Amino acid sequence: AHRAADDGSLLNLGELGDEEEVLRTAQLEGKQCFVNEKGATMAALTWLTTHPANADSSDVASAFLMEVMRYGNRVTQGTVYQYMCTSDKDAKILLYLRHELHGLRGHIYDRQQTTEVNFTKMTPHSRSSYQAGMRLLEFIKMFMDGHNLAMQDVLRTQPFREADIDIINMAVELFILQGDSGKPHRMEDAEVELLCLSMALLAEACQGPCPGNQEAIAASAGFFNAANKILLTNFHPRVNTGLRAEAKEMCFVLLAAILEGRKDHYIEKRFAEETLPLTFEICRGNLGKIYRSANALVQGPAGESPKAKQQIEDARHVMSSMNSCSVDLMTIYDKMRINGAFYKKLSQLYADRRAREGIAKDFIDRDVCKVEVSWEGRVEVLSFPNTREFNFFSPKAKAEFLETVDLRTAGK
Repeated sequence: AHRAADDGSLLNLGELGDEEEVLRTAQLEGKQCFVNEKGATMAALTWLTTHPANADSSDVASAFLMEVMRYGNRVTQGTVYQYMCTSDKDAKILLYLRHELHGLRGHIYDRQQTTEVNFTKMTPHSRSSYQAGMRLLEFIKMFMDGHNLAMQDVLRTQPFREADIDIINMAVELFILQGDSGKPHRMEDAEVELLCLSMALLAEACQGPCPGNQEAIAASAGFFNAANKILLTNFHPRVNTGLRAEAKEMCFVLLAAILEGRKDHYIEKRFAEETLPLTFEICRGNLGKIYRSANALVQGPAGESPKAKQQIEDARHVMSSMNSCSVDLMTIYDKMRINGAFYKKLSQLYADRRAREGIAKDFIDRDVCKVEVSWEGRVEVLSFPNTREFNFFSPKAKAEFLETVDLRTAGK
């Protein structure tokens, strides 16, 4: 994760308070394992499968399970996985998730019907339904948190049952309903936030990677259309500036996730069939405009009013999101090199824009770095954001680093 510093440059949050963050995570993991060892995880699972889905106690049980699985605790996730595979004979956990997703789909559809012609503010009831939906998507995401392959797969297919209960497919359909079937420009904050969580859930389902989920999502009719629509949508100014940026960011994260770590070219082929190079070049140009606008606000005179301070904070959030978008966009570009015609068109569109704008390179070329990594017998190109410390390295310091770094192993 990254955010903009006071001077507009980007900071890596992972480098800020690393020791404290590691300590907090270790303490949480210890508590998670302790309550799991005492049987609390099993008790919550049993409660969830023996009480009505709409009961308040079910919400409490799911909230508890979410916390014990948070940050990908493999011990507690393992307890849940074993329960689902062996103890939950009637698939009540999966049926509970399916029931809740079905209800959320109905709420989204009803909201879209309300805004079919004109924008209408959400009612308190609708907003409450969306907030419950956010908790549901976060709960499902926690099953797979930390790229748990066994959990990623079991939410799509259950070989130990006669028929699958495909939670991943339902999540894809939910995303398509939000992005392709709906009208993103008529959304308000709660709707965009739910959309971001839908994309985060699907990205988590793919990362690691999980080939089965990548293929299932890429094969879903309407998935790429929904993603293209979100990338090109100008969300209404009523939506929080940071959320608008986050929606673009999460869409790029999701598209990069379905391309991650593939040993074949199936996803690249689907990508080329279902998306246009022009979409990504338009996005690339827009990212630069948004970044420059936000940076100008951060670098400008600092206002003292609460509104001015909030605008600066929003601008920093936007810069962070644009930086993340840029990294994932470059990841997509590198993955799509395998498709010659698609990549050639991308390169030509970029060259044409640079000629029109009279620039040698855009902010993505300046601020995104790449490194080749040997991974499972193949070379992977990884993109990452340039750090502000890099700008202070002298040519001598860079040369000394290259002379002393150990490049003898394949891992480098």
